[in-house]
Amino acid sequence: MPNIDDIEDVIIGVAGYNFYQRLVAKHGQINVLFYGALFLTIAVALFAWGLHGLLNSDASESWSKVKAGDKLYAANHYFKNHDNNNVIYTYQLVKPITASDIDTMQIPNWQKVKMKSQLDTTLKPQLIRGDYNFWADSLYKTGSAYIGSYISKDSIDKIMIDKWYVVKLNFLPGQSGNKEVLPEGYIYANRKLFYVDASEVQLQEATPFLKQSKKHD
Repeated sequence: MPNIDDIEDVIIGVAGYNFYQRLVAKHGQINVLFYGALFLTIAVALFAWGLHGLLNSDASESWSKVKAGDKLYAANHYFKNHDNNNVIYTYQLVKPITASDIDTMQIPNWQKVKMKSQLDTTLKPQLIRGDYNFWADSLYKTGSAYIGSYISKDSIDKIMIDKWYVVKLNFLPGQSGNKEVLPEGYIYANRKLFYVDASEVQLQEATPFLKQSKKHD
């Protein structure tokens, strides 16, 4: 006996094919395919735009207010969603190696000539995972959500996030691990500076630690 789901699939397939045939008869196959592809492209673009906005939405709270030297704290939502979002990763900016960089290297001249001849001029600066992470438990142990001081901001894109804070980290609650390997043809732009997703931090102490401090007052 035929499976009910199989029958439904056949019915849906036939209905869809008939609908497509009617569209082709009315508008022509080229027009149907063109507008179908156009609709799909627009749908994908709108989805990407919506996802981009969602991923960067929390960053707007501090983006226009932050000033050099401000302390940055792990955001409140980081602690509310401990099971699902219990780590803040740090990133570092890497840039393509240039001829000037090669000139400063302590290597024989023939190696410098070789490296310059093999430079890839299509490479662009990018962010890679740094060697410090901030885990909620570590911050709970230190009694503060403070992760570092704001230096500047950057709109470089990575994983659909384009609002980043350049930070001088407070290393005490950091934990090493998950560092990405430096890509071939790149060097670090600055080994001492780290990037954090602006939506994961805020300009005031996180609520759990404010409540804790009030209990001791």
